[in-house]
Amino acid sequence: MKTNKIWGWFWIALGVLYFFVPLYATLQFSLKAQKGQLSLGDFPEEKAEPLTIIVDHREFNSGVVRELSRNGSRVVSRQLPVGDFILSDRVAVERKEVKAFNVAEAGIDAGMLALKLEWPETSATPAAVDETALRSEFDSTVFRDPSRSSPSEFLDIQMYDNLDPVDTEVTYDSNGDDRMWVDSKANVDDDRHRILILAQRECWNLTFPYMAMYAASAGANGQGLRVYLDPNQGPIDTTLYPTTGGVPPARWGTTLGKGVKIGPGIVGVMGETNPFSSYVDAALINALRGIAQGQGSYFDNVTTTPDYPSIADGITFLKSSAAGDKVVYMKSTDPIIIAGNTQLGSRAHPIVLVLDSPGNMNALDFRGTADFYGVVINLGDMEVRGTSSFWGAVMVQGVLDSKGGGSSPEINYNEDVIDLINGYYTISVAIVPNTWEEYTVAEE
Repeated sequence: MKTNKIWGWFWIALGVLYFFVPLYATLQFSLKAQKGQLSLGDFPEEKAEPLTIIVDHREFNSGVVRELSRNGSRVVSRQLPVGDFILSDRVAVERKEVKAFNVAEAGIDAGMLALKLEWPETSATPAAVDETALRSEFDSTVFRDPSRSSPSEFLDIQMYDNLDPVDTEVTYDSNGDDRMWVDSKANVDDDRHRILILAQRECWNLTFPYMAMYAASAGANGQGLRVYLDPNQGPIDTTLYPTTGGVPPARWGTTLGKGVKIGPGIVGVMGETNPFSSYVDAALINALRGIAQGQGSYFDNVTTTPDYPSIADGITFLKSSAAGDKVVYMKSTDPIIIAGNTQLGSRAHPIVLVLDSPGNMNALDFRGTADFYGVVINLGDMEVRGTSSFWGAVMVQGVLDSKGGGSSPEINYNEDVIDLINGYYTISVAIVPNTWEEYTVAEE
């Protein structure tokens, strides 16, 4: 028992010595320090020389240079043949801003919008964007023109067919696959960026009925309402008219005035019992409305939100060359009166005109050479005035009354026009997945 106590005190004493002996030695060293003798704290930390960066003189007023100077770097201005910043004899940096990307991306958006508004079906209607107008949308003090090359290189938008090998000269859908390349190059203050995408149009296949005319009641004064066959078209496809013996029909319920005069190549179906909706149903009307809204050719005096262009704007548009190949839709609670002496559409570029004004007597008053090419759909009654003619088809939900009469029949059925209209109408243009490519273009 006594031996154990001795060992216990031994270990306690050893621990005390282990703790206090180093403290005593440190105190002795400090007391014996001599004047002039240096300690570790007397040696200052060695300061590195500032980093020297050579900057192209055109970048000297940029925010990047100010930040480098603020962080202690030594900045030297020179004219550099390559790069914007030289960090060493082996490292050069080219500064690329987001501005060039923004402009290139705007070019892609503009190209896709141009394709949506008018898909380039033939070489006569190539895809194009007004680059000058788009340039004006960017503040020239912020988005500066290139100084090392022509200012015209600020934005270059090309749209060409997806051919193999690539041919940028083919600026329409030559292979008919509903796909086009949109290639946008931007050069903003000598920063270059390029974006390339493959655009594909989404279409709505229309199903217009093959007939010359439909009306709940039809007739005319004078010579009567004449419905003939347009002689300027290809052979009639008799399989499209199974219920009328292979002959295009004109259908109406009751007769007005001098009645309807049927010409060679047309069969008259008087006393028609099928309603208008069995030929022009709600789905077709909704499709036409959606197409017109997408094309920017929808005009409305009824709806306030959104605020669509007025019927007066629509009549002006209808008389312009831009109306060809479009669906022009007019919605109003008042009668729609369209008059003039300008040809509307053509056999190659027909118009679909929808007059959505139920309960009203709408009027089309064309004179001289103001013929209409396409299809008229009237959701109401319609009065035809003047001396001109319709080349295509006329579909009226209510009364169709002719008050005019020229040298040509009022309605001249053209199957080719219906074929064109029943082709594709562009609803939207989308980017084909996984085709977005970006390039930082080297200075030329």
